[in-house]
Amino acid sequence: MVGAGAFATALASVLSTRGTAAILHSDDADVVRDININHRNEARLPGVSLATRVVATSDLAEVASLCRLIVLAVSSRHVVRMARELGACVGQDHIVAHAIGALAGDDRRVSQILRDHTPVKKIAALAGPALARDLSARRACAVVAACESDEALGYIKDMLQVPAVLRVYKNRDLVGVELSAALASALTVAMGVADGLGVGHGPRTVLLTRAAAEGALLCRENGGQPGTFYGLAGLGNLVARSSPESRGDSEDYQLGVALARGEPAPRGETEGVRTLATACRIGDLLGLELPIVRTVRDIVAGRLSAEQAADKLAATETDLE
Repeated sequence: MVGAGAFATALASVLSTRGTAAILHSDDADVVRDININHRNEARLPGVSLATRVVATSDLAEVASLCRLIVLAVSSRHVVRMARELGACVGQDHIVAHAIGALAGDDRRVSQILRDHTPVKKIAALAGPALARDLSARRACAVVAACESDEALGYIKDMLQVPAVLRVYKNRDLVGVELSAALASALTVAMGVADGLGVGHGPRTVLLTRAAAEGALLCRENGGQPGTFYGLAGLGNLVARSSPESRGDSEDYQLGVALARGEPAPRGETEGVRTLATACRIGDLLGLELPIVRTVRDIVAGRLSAEQAADKLAATETDLE
């Protein structure tokens, strides 16, 4: 795995229960040392003990030499750099499956970046409501793996599925899964705002269903299947990450709550915020209204207060079903 954040570490921990080694790559020497010596990753996944079969390295070429399947799980801020570095050590026979729920700042999907910078022919996306804390606690989780290659999908499922803990569903709609995962991150900010305002169950449900309709529309207009958003990658992701119980797993949800309450926002630009800006640019090019996406972008930019945004959305009529 390239990346040693909470999700990658929890996934490696689950995979190690099958009796095989799971290799994590990190540029942080302290993280590598903690995993290899203490069998923990306190900086990213505190309180979780790791099996000795979970090992870490700062050598990307070592990962490429030992693993045919590479899971890329880094922040979208670093995806271009990591794709270039991967390109120097992987070959056409590798399979790269990314678990990045965002779009790049230049409006490319992560699979497009990987195609541009690596020789890899089989590129996939992983998405779904598999939260790090659930994986660590061995609760039943599921993800969807999307790829244009049936052979690669079968290999990914064989390598990642762990009975009773992680189920992998196969999907050929790579575009739709990538867009759904990214838009779910952006729309999670909206759900955090709603909860921060305490809008109530009924209005919250309306917002959730309207957000899902916007996500499906963006998928359809960008070459994906609209129904994909209503599956694990989109709606499943959105529901899981916008639950108050998931706040430790979702910076986007935390940001929305903080914005609504006038509290200091978490440091750093979240995946959802980066996708909001990209989604608005795509909407402009395609002539799409996207009232929720645009309104949340205006909250983040400080052009609207959360209360003003709620009033604006309540008065907005759209033709989305």
